[in-house]
Amino acid sequence: MKTAYLRIVFTSLAILAITFLANDIYQSLPSDKVKILTGPEGGSFYKTALDYKKMLEQRGFKVELEPVANTAELAQQVNSTRTRNTISFMIGSIDHSQFSHVRTLSVIGMQPLFLFYQNSLGKLVSLSSLKGSKIVLPPKTSLSAHYALAVLDLYGINPENTPIDFVPFSDMVQKLKQGEYFAGFVMLAADSAAVEDLARDDKLSLYSYHHIRGLLAKLKDLDSVVLPLGGFDVLQNIPHQPTDLLAGRVEVIANKSIDKSLLFSLLESFENLHYGQTLVSKSGEFPIFAGANGVMHESVQNFQKSGTPWLYRNFPSTLAVLIDKYLFIGLAIFLLAEIYRNLRYLYELMALSAETFALRTIARTNFRIQSGKSLGFLSQLVRRWAIAIIERRTIRQKAAALISTTGKSNETL
Repeated sequence: MKTAYLRIVFTSLAILAITFLANDIYQSLPSDKVKILTGPEGGSFYKTALDYKKMLEQRGFKVELEPVANTAELAQQVNSTRTRNTISFMIGSIDHSQFSHVRTLSVIGMQPLFLFYQNSLGKLVSLSSLKGSKIVLPPKTSLSAHYALAVLDLYGINPENTPIDFVPFSDMVQKLKQGEYFAGFVMLAADSAAVEDLARDDKLSLYSYHHIRGLLAKLKDLDSVVLPLGGFDVLQNIPHQPTDLLAGRVEVIANKSIDKSLLFSLLESFENLHYGQTLVSKSGEFPIFAGANGVMHESVQNFQKSGTPWLYRNFPSTLAVLIDKYLFIGLAIFLLAEIYRNLRYLYELMALSAETFALRTIARTNFRIQSGKSLGFLSQLVRRWAIAIIERRTIRQKAAALISTTGKSNETL
């Protein structure tokens, strides 16, 4: 009964261990499904996401784009997602304690905060002149609105003393061009078609921030860039002067549970997609794999030093992930097994040496006894020890004897 009970216990433990290991392996298998949370369709985040989608699909991933109007909430959605291969974009800093599942993969470029205003206002020297004028912004929970309101607040302008409307991005551009508003802010990449469209409108002017240093001292998340003379059109001289702009650094973010196979595919693509020169950055200035506002993913630093690891370059993603995760555990088990085997051999060698010494001791003492000589106290102790060594039984021998005795008892019953 006792033996059967032990067998049941050991079998149950083995099944639990195998089930746990199988589930852990299943959870570790990389997924080919990727979700990219973008900004509104037509925006810079959406355009960049389309580039990523094309690249990832060429590598066998299935990519879903999910437009999100509330771009200021993208980090929150990445933090709380249950889809591990979720990536998105971020500008500015976040509270790392509240966004503990968000990791930055790279800084990929600068996104300026453009301000276009109606020429009927005359030359706009200071933003304080906009107080009381109708201003249009993208949705209130967008990054454009967040930073535009922060800038306006420094000039004493807020929704209480100035009519500020928040409208969808596509509607905002059209309403501004139609003259329904005196001014409008939008945070987009400098090569955005919407920005160039506004810059080419004869009724609108692009504002150059005059207090750029003072603004940067107050707005810690932003930097400054210069849009060059004729950046949009050299022939028509658009813009007609170098333009100082506030700009935010764009970071690609992901949930920290992102599969490494996807992670390294993205890191490789960043170098191909974001290395070149733009209107506001030099060639080679981006991507950046350090100094981000967010917490960098732990694998990014190694990628920066040596590129994609050998495993992920030479093995299929599934095999690479499993080797990467379980190789150390396998080596540890192998090392422990080797240590156990060597200790066992050492024990057997010591036991053999002890038995050999014991046999010789018994032979010498027997010879002395047969010769009629008495044994001293120390010799008697050594003889007893030697006899105990020779007569001792191993655990296996004791177990075999116990089983034999139990079997005989059952036969008697």
